Amino acid sequence: MLDPIEPEKDASGNQETNATGWLINPQCKLDGTTPEKRKTKHLYLRLDVLQGEIKEWLDSAEKGWSANCVAITHSWLDQGLKPRGITRDLKWGVPSTLLPQFCTPTG
Repeated sequence: MLDPIEPEKDASGNQETNATGWLINPQCKLDGTTPEKRKTKHLYLRLDVLQGEIKEWLDSAEKGWSANCVAITHSWLDQGLKPRGITRDLKWGVPSTLLPQFCTPTG
């Protein structure tokens, strides 16, 4: 269950909702255990830094795309691109041999 939304008032008196996104009493459905928080490192693709170049590329590449695809892509650009994690902590798959200085600690 997610943390309840706590309404706040903005300067005009309208109510805004802000959820923290934290889980309340999380438990595994299979065995009832509580997840543990761990420090980890991940590599992120800095799309925010590349936004200008991506926009330039998109202007020439979007021809032939569906209207829905173009609209979604432009809405992401309008909202500002965010860094995207490209590594995960998995016990299976191909291990990442990237240098630690390129990884961002999370958790």
